Amino acid sequence: MYTSFRNMHRLKTSFLLFCFIISAGHFAAADGKEASMETAEECSAVVTDNNAVFVFPIEKTQRWTWYRDKTSDNRLEYSWELSLDENKPEYIFGVYLLKFPGASQKKGSLKDLLRYAQFSVVERSCHAKGVTLTVRPDLMIRALTKGDHIIIEVKDKNTLDTLFQHKPPKAFFRVIKPDEQAASCEVLIEYKE
Repeated sequence: MYTSFRNMHRLKTSFLLFCFIISAGHFAAADGKEASMETAEECSAVVTDNNAVFVFPIEKTQRWTWYRDKTSDNRLEYSWELSLDENKPEYIFGVYLLKFPGASQKKGSLKDLLRYAQFSVVERSCHAKGVTLTVRPDLMIRALTKGDHIIIEVKDKNTLDTLFQHKPPKAFFRVIKPDEQAASCEVLIEYKE
């Protein structure tokens, strides 16, 4: 596949910003500056031998806008992100939509918005020299909409084994949207046979 220098620069820039977002913003809830999701009781995490399903409640919005004119280039506009409690190394994964330089404003359904987003799994390791963030392209997730929810699903056996081998007890949900305070909720993961 042919990739131009400009596209490679965009990918590199996005990757660096993505890593910054993950490292700098992930623990913002610890300082009390995040709001709890109003519908936190609708957040859920269920893991079986064959899949893992994480459900984010979404307010009813008919039209979504992304790559907004007022958003600066290389900025995160939307994120539905998860981290798993007590995993070593820690895994952070979810849906991320950044505004690429020169992108024109788009409008559509939530399903349309997800077509422009990236789905990523990042391994976060702490050590004496600091924090290492590694994008794990070998670990795969998918996202879909169902009613008033975004569902992040893990079906790949390697990803399931890697993320849930130690049966982390909790999942931390975090949502970022334009012009809104980040929101979060924490739920116990339900393990089913």
